Amino acid sequence: MATKQSLNIEAPVQLKIKRAFKNTLANEVLPYTMENFGAVVGVQFLNEIYSRILMLYTMPNANPKSQNIASTETITYRNVIFKKYPFIMVYSVKSNIVTIINIINTSQSPQNITKIIKKSLKEK
Repeated sequence: MATKQSLNIEAPVQLKIKRAFKNTLANEVLPYTMENFGAVVGVQFLNEIYSRILMLYTMPNANPKSQNIASTETITYRNVIFKKYPFIMVYSVKSNIVTIINIINTSQSPQNITKIIKKSLKEK
């Protein structure tokens, strides 16, 4: 019988954001949404990203585990799925530290998404 492992999250949760996330957001996600959906929807999407990040302070384990990178005993990798937009935000939960890793366009192959995540993990 398989046992369920869950990470105990102790308050306060510390939030870290990797440079890869910031760069992708500024250089790819915002231009893509502005060009394809317009400025109003682009701003709405940006607001949704920030509200989802704020939600991680209180519910870091609320999102599904990542299918692109395997979790370990101490680190769980999770995806924030944006239903209206073709992006996922990948983050990790380790003890009381939540690290936003990157935001990725889902139109890419799963192999490419995994490669982007692994590259992002190596960056600061």
